[in-house]
Amino acid sequence: MCADPPMITDVKNMPAHVGKTVILRCEAMAVPAASFEWFRDDHRPVESDNNLRVKHEKTRSLLLFSNVTEKHFGNYTCFASNRLGTSNASMLLFSTYSL
Repeated sequence: MCADPPMITDVKNMPAHVGKTVILRCEAMAVPAASFEWFRDDHRPVESDNNLRVKHEKTRSLLLFSNVTEKHFGNYTCFASNRLGTSNASMLLFSTYSL
């Protein structure tokens, strides 16, 4: 079995409407499996926010926003790491307005 440091794939900036639900995804292929950590504007997202939940799965991590507010908009960075290395990718959660 081959060992590889994490390589993050499929990162997308995400538009969001205030009051709606949105998910930011970070997927990383790695052997052994990667562990994930999220930062927002160089700070960790607040876990206690009732409208934000972090969900870690085998090959990806999700930031699940329910009832998006303006304070959620910003730049989010996902770090994926294992014993062979670390990679990171940034994505923007930004506001869209209906006309």
